[in-house]
Amino acid sequence: MPEHECDCVDHGGPPEHDGAARASSTGVDRRRFLKGLGVVGALGVAGGLGSSVAARVAAGAATGGRRAAVGGVGPPVIVTRAQWGADEKLRDGARVFAPVRKLVVHHTVTMNNPRDPAGFVRGIYRTHTQDRGYVDIAYNFLIDAQGRIYEGRWARDYPAGAVHDGENPFGLGVVGAHATDVNTGSCGVALIGDFSTGAPTQAALAALIDLLVWKCAKHAIDPLGADRFVPIEGKPSTFPNIVGHGSIGSTECPGKGLATQLPAVRNAVAARTGRFPARTVDLAAATVYTGGASRSSINAVRPTTTTTKAPARPATTSGSRSPLSASSAPPPAPIARR
Repeated sequence: MPEHECDCVDHGGPPEHDGAARASSTGVDRRRFLKGLGVVGALGVAGGLGSSVAARVAAGAATGGRRAAVGGVGPPVIVTRAQWGADEKLRDGARVFAPVRKLVVHHTVTMNNPRDPAGFVRGIYRTHTQDRGYVDIAYNFLIDAQGRIYEGRWARDYPAGAVHDGENPFGLGVVGAHATDVNTGSCGVALIGDFSTGAPTQAALAALIDLLVWKCAKHAIDPLGADRFVPIEGKPSTFPNIVGHGSIGSTECPGKGLATQLPAVRNAVAARTGRFPARTVDLAAATVYTGGASRSSINAVRPTTTTTKAPARPATTSGSRSPLSASSAPPPAPIARR
């Protein structure tokens, strides 16, 4: 599968489990530890993250909310790649940047409310880079059931205290690999879980709204609008500025349980940002290629890396769905890099 679009299925769980196992081996009471930092109520991470990752996430929560506002709207707390434990050796440095004009909502089709969501983000990252040959994780941001927002695809090395906004210093968004023909010019946000039937948690939806409010205000995107979109490849089309993956691709993503929430999400975002004039951007002229990436080379085929089967998934809450096992499908074919 070329790195045009993440299929939002079978990303795999965390290849390493530093959640419940590490807690039992160290005897650390994470609730007491995080309560001492004053973040248990805000993050709801007790019993969820491994102690070392939890400490990094807590550090982000303690500082991430005190950032400069854009258009009167401050950014939400972002769990950075360093805080969720990204192995930066797995990704490439080639990057493409473009104006952000569409906000695409996904689900990961993995278990709902895993005990170690940061581990699941690492697992998705490893699957995308090692099994599918992507340059990095496909999504720009991910959101877990407790409402934590995770930095997705790497954009740059940020100076101390800067917001990890997934953009270059000039406000162009790093191009992901989540929606064919719409990657360039969009920001892909994935809620962790399978919402084919059930809805996301209220915490996850609230975090989604916060993230979309921030991006809409920053880029003057009308939450209730449907601006004309002219892709670099493909035909121009008109579709909602806040859109579910399935409305622009042949997929059931983000699941009926999440897709039916999007009208209310749009209204909630618009209530906080107001409306903005429609705008169509010449993406071909505005797109920037860095780190050796180019329009001609970005789809060059590169063999994927063979990885071993991940260990058993962490336990999940009753009624949730586990990801497919690594042995349930044939190995992916070599795919294009983007």
